[in-house]
Amino acid sequence: MKGRVWLAGSGPGDPGLVTLRLAEVLKSAEVIVYDRLVSPEILAMAGEKARRIFVGKRTDSHEKSQQEINEILIEEAQKGYQVVRLKGGDPFVFGRGGEELADLLASGIPCEVIPGITSAIAVPEYAGIPVTFRQLSRSFHVFTGHTAEVGVPDFDYEAMARLGGTLIFLMATSNAEEICQGLINGGMKPEMPSAVLRSALPGDEVRRITTVQDLPALLLREQIGAPAVIVIGEVVSLSSELTWRN
Repeated sequence: MKGRVWLAGSGPGDPGLVTLRLAEVLKSAEVIVYDRLVSPEILAMAGEKARRIFVGKRTDSHEKSQQEINEILIEEAQKGYQVVRLKGGDPFVFGRGGEELADLLASGIPCEVIPGITSAIAVPEYAGIPVTFRQLSRSFHVFTGHTAEVGVPDFDYEAMARLGGTLIFLMATSNAEEICQGLINGGMKPEMPSAVLRSALPGDEVRRITTVQDLPALLLREQIGAPAVIVIGEVVSLSSELTWRN
């Protein structure tokens, strides 16, 4: 059998949010190359005989470099295996799935991309925060709060403060102080509603509502680190009245 790779997003952690396509592919996978944010419940959906290869990354520690991950995918597929590259969220939203796909296609490996629900939208939804809401926010913008090359990205804070939409930051807890101060210096009101959120899994949620000015101190005080989603915008003020989860 010819090898193949599925680049798949497992969503924000809740196995109930996995697509039917991913559930189908996991059952027949022979090799699963998975990230740190893939929940054990989703990993358990794979067949018992599937070989699991962990390649998770943290801000301060990478199990494998991106090039090593690409090489693993190519090598396993060239051996004839059916490989699922399993990522948290969506593979193309700060997941480097595009880089992996480029290398796989350049090596002649048959591929399929399986989209996943990004935590940038799902985690706020689970906290009662719609990323858009008529009269409050007509747009939303998703940013990475950390890059391997320079740490905090070189944001145009004045432009971000003028957007008037919802600002969503992934991988930003360690750089929140610089980002929040940059937004205030760029013209955002210090009282802008803000939230730090974690998880779509029952029993593992974190939901803290504050302001952009006070958010860094809250993170420090409560020792909230990655993984978390930071949401900044007027829609955060809706969280208390739109909380739907018991």
